This record gives sequence, C-alpha cells and structure tokens, in this order.
Amino acid sequence: VGGSNSQAMRIELDRELLAAYGLTVGDVVTALRSQNVEVPGGRVEGTWREFVVKTEGEFSTPAEFEGLIVRYRNGTPIRVGDVGTVRRGFANERTHANFNGVRTTGLGVVKQKDANTLAVARATREILPDIARQLPEGFDLRVAFDQLPTARDRTLGAVDALRAGGLPASNVVDAPQAKTDTESAFNAANIAFTKNAKFKRWVAFGLNDEAALGAVRAAEGRGIKQDAMLAIGIGGSQTALNEFTKPTPTAFYGTVLISPKRHGYETAVAVFEWATQGKAPPPVTLTSGVLMTRQNQAEIRKQMGL
Repeated sequence: VGGSNSQAMRIELDRELLAAYGLTVGDVVTALRSQNVEVPGGRVEGTWREFVVKTEGEFSTPAEFEGLIVRYRNGTPIRVGDVGTVRRGFANERTHANFNGVRTTGLGVVKQKDANTLAVARATREILPDIARQLPEGFDLRVAFDQLPTARDRTLGAVDALRAGGLPASNVVDAPQAKTDTESAFNAANIAFTKNAKFKRWVAFGLNDEAALGAVRAAEGRGIKQDAMLAIGIGGSQTALNEFTKPTPTAFYGTVLISPKRHGYETAVAVFEWATQGKAPPPVTLTSGVLMTRQNQAEIRKQMGL
C-alpha cells in the first residue's frame, strides 16, 4: 500500500498569540497530555507551530479541541482556540501519492511464489468492479499500472506462434517463476523438466533473457544438450552477450534486442515534452526489436548504435 494515511487532528499554534497570552508551546502540550491526548510530534513552520494529535478520549472534533483549556488568567480560561486553530487532517500531510493530479492511495498486487502471473492479473481485473461498488461515495478505483500486456505479449505471443506452426497445445508447458531472475527461472524449469520427462526436445522462452538462460542451465544439469533445446530471450542484456562469448555454443540461441532508441531516447523526449509543453504521449507505444544471435551480435549492436 502506498500513499495511505491515517486521519488525525492537526493543531496549528500562532507563536505571536502565545506570546500575547504569556504561554509557550510546552504549556499547550502539557494541557493536551493532561487530557489524555497523545502528542506524537510537532513541526515549526514560519510563525506557526504545528502538532499532530491522536486521542481515544472525549475529544473527537476540531471544536472540542479548540475548547480545551490551557490555563486560567484572572479567572478567565485561555483555550487552544485562542492561540491557534484545529482542523481535521492526516497524520502526515507532507508525503502522499497522486494519480493524475488527484490524491490517492495506491495498492499493489504481488503474486505468491508459485502463482501464475497472467492468472493473478486476470483474477485481479475480475474482482475490481465488486471492490469499486463497495467504496464510499466520492471514491473511485482505477488501474494505474498493469504489467499484464507485456507479460502476455512476451509469453502467450510466442505460444500462439508455435501453435500456429503446428505445435500441439498439450505440448505447451507452463513454468511459473517466483521472480524474473535466472535463479528463479532455473528452479521453475527444473520443476517443468521433472513433471514432463516424456519430452525430449524443448523450446524455451520467457519474459526476459534471464528466463531463457535459467532454463538452459537447468537443462544442462539434466543432460539435455544443445541439439535438443533452443532458447530465445528478450532484452539483449549483458547476460545474453556473456553467453555468446563462451567458447562452445549453448542452447541459448539468441535474444530479441529491444530498440534502445525507443526504450531510452524517445521515451525521455516524450516525457520532457509532456512536462514542458503539455504534449501528452500516445497512450500505447509498441517497442520494436530484432533477433540477435552469436553470429550477428556485432552487426546488430552497431546498427542499434551500441
């Protein structure tokens, strides 16, 4: 959860009024605490001294706090409202989250270790309307960021291409990863190999280069040779380049090098123009890529300006 904030009463004391009444900030704090009010901290800003207060006692509204007596002078009570103002606010008003310029609370959904990313994303989408109907009036529920399209395109897109080429649907093996690193891919691939020992030849792919390399390392540990496996990564990462430099080729055949111009330069330009000129970028921008292998890596990287 990001940007969440608990409600609290905020007391803003005017130091000039305090001086006029012969009071100090400490006098007000003492009065608050004598009434079982918790004063976790304060902040000095300009001529004001600000406090956040919490209470489980009889005070629940700004008016009640303003009526709290700090001290008597000549039989006349000096109240909090005489030396400052009280308003209902948040415990921390200097740190919050915004979405499209509106104050918000962000909720991130993270899958469990053995869960399928696509399944979790779909299930989350399905329950959002039910959650929205339960929100108080004036509240809205929106999706700010969704990784599903990228995950779907990088995995199911490859599956669709293989099935269109004649691969039976029953031969498609799903290997959910706990994370997107090589170790997690290695562990996921080992489970897949164990459960599907009947298959002797494999095509491995995933969200990134690390997914494909993890599968290759797991296959090597099980004696699956290069001629029985073909792995394709995505990203053109340094881990892929390191694999290409090995004296003996491995089952890691290649990586789809994503355009650095689109991912880096064009993205930076779009954000700059949005911030300085108000020119909003397109809602969807697709990234181009090219297959880079051991044989053509030098040429492809040169073409991409790397």
